[in-house]
Amino acid sequence: MFANIAEYADGWIPIGGAGIKQALPELAHACEEAGRDSSEMRIVPFGTLPDPGKLEYYASLGIEEVVLRLPGGDADSVLPILDGFAELVER
Repeated sequence: MFANIAEYADGWIPIGGAGIKQALPELAHACEEAGRDSSEMRIVPFGTLPDPGKLEYYASLGIEEVVLRLPGGDADSVLPILDGFAELVER
């Protein structure tokens, strides 16, 4: 999988993020094999729990962007959740 990402993609969107710390060196190696700089790959975990500790963990790995997990629903139920996300990411 990482060989294809390294050759054809500009980034990787892991779902959930489990095992990402162990996978990053594999991706870096695949990029090196493909003659690419792994630091130019955008890593964007998808479905991330909106937890400050989780965001800090990803930041410690050099990840600058995530897609937060958002439950479905109508505007009255989703908009307050998004307001909470805004407070979380403005830290």
